[in-house]
Amino acid sequence: MKRNYLIFSLMTIFLTDLAIAQNVKITGLGASKCTKYIDDIAGNETSEKIYFSWAQGFMNGALVRAPAGVDDNLDLIPRSFPVVDQMSFLKNWCGSNRDNDFRPRGQSLT
Repeated sequence: MKRNYLIFSLMTIFLTDLAIAQNVKITGLGASKCTKYIDDIAGNETSEKIYFSWAQGFMNGALVRAPAGVDDNLDLIPRSFPVVDQMSFLKNWCGSNRDNDFRPRGQSLT
């Protein structure tokens, strides 16, 4: 359960503005607005998987830079929160927040 909460938290951080300690330039699909994401994935499972892969890569990168102990034995795709549920989470969040960015703005990775 704790791991599901951590993954949910990472996904929420991924989609939320935070105060910045270090600005990073986000590139690729993650630089899109939620509106573009929703339009791009409409009826296009391949596109949805590509966006999700970008998000997974971003979260992996954030974990690599996290302080020691934050991500010990963390599985970003646990059986209790499978890929299909995580993809649904992203789609629902962006669907409800179309004016927001798909990627975090000014996300601190430290």
